[in-house]
Amino acid sequence: MSKPNAAAQALQLAKSKQPGSSPIEEVLRKFFEAVREANPDMTFTVIDIRNWAEEYQKLTDEQLPSNIFNTFSVGRYLNKEHEKLGIQAHGTYGNRCVWALKEEE
Repeated sequence: MSKPNAAAQALQLAKSKQPGSSPIEEVLRKFFEAVREANPDMTFTVIDIRNWAEEYQKLTDEQLPSNIFNTFSVGRYLNKEHEKLGIQAHGTYGNRCVWALKEEE
């Protein structure tokens, strides 16, 4: 049996990835919309996202994915996907990364 070549491996990887956004990304986009409406210059941390998600869930009775309440998980996701999400690091506060929305062009 021959080893699969790079093209076959790339094809398998592309098939394994699901198109569209993840549930956590959808919730983050709702948070970013709320920030953009309230104060586009506002900075925020993962704690702010978790607190917003708790209040949002109470007010709308919408069931959010449980990993949005895990600040470590959200922080890792933001670090990994910040370019795709349209945010940028804005320093640190209390050993947490502070984020800000990128200015729209």
